[in-house]
Amino acid sequence: MEFQSIRSSTVSQMFEDQILEMIISGELTPGTRLPSESELAKATGISKSAVNIGIKSLEKKGFLKVTPRQKVEVADYYRTGNLETLVTILKVQGEDLDKSLAESILTFREAIEAKAMQILAHDHTEADIAVLEKTTDDILKKMVENKGTIHDYAEMIFQYHLTIAVLGGDLVLPMMFNAFHDIAIPMWEDWISICGMDRAVNLLKLFTRLIDEGDSEGALEAYKSKVELFKDDLEKGVCTK
Repeated sequence: MEFQSIRSSTVSQMFEDQILEMIISGELTPGTRLPSESELAKATGISKSAVNIGIKSLEKKGFLKVTPRQKVEVADYYRTGNLETLVTILKVQGEDLDKSLAESILTFREAIEAKAMQILAHDHTEADIAVLEKTTDDILKKMVENKGTIHDYAEMIFQYHLTIAVLGGDLVLPMMFNAFHDIAIPMWEDWISICGMDRAVNLLKLFTRLIDEGDSEGALEAYKSKVELFKDDLEKGVCTK
């Protein structure tokens, strides 16, 4: 029987989580200067080294700006942040994402998902189309057998769009898709609850047909139209016909 050693990083992670929550909640605003590492260590009851580790991690994630031997302040992370900053915000806010950020994410998803569809519509094989058709067939099978949950369907819809990105051959797009997984799933769940799976499957079939026909512009327009309806449906809580 082997046990792994407990690392002090657990303490630094707790410190990091506390500071992060204060930043994202607005308790610590951009430009706010933090106390020194010694003062933070004393206030939180942990070692100075644990504080240092937490600060370095938050700096890497774009939430803190560190001026060596001078000061540590909260960064204007919406302006200077990076992908890791965004992923962290998504994990912290989860399903309670504020409306403005949710709309921004939908706009960005529109850009990357529509681009992925265009790429695959321009260059694909019969095998690629078969993979997409199997995804919709699997969804329909679950619907007929009444074995799928809303979460299952949301995951399958996400995987459909991810598969388009993977089949298109772009190296970065799939990673961008995965970065938004945890927030995309609740959004899909909400939309499915409002509009039902029949509409969702019909949209996937439409996308597959346009890709198969090589209609990259048609795929782009269909996707943009879907996103606008998606936004309206979520905002109104009613399915737009």
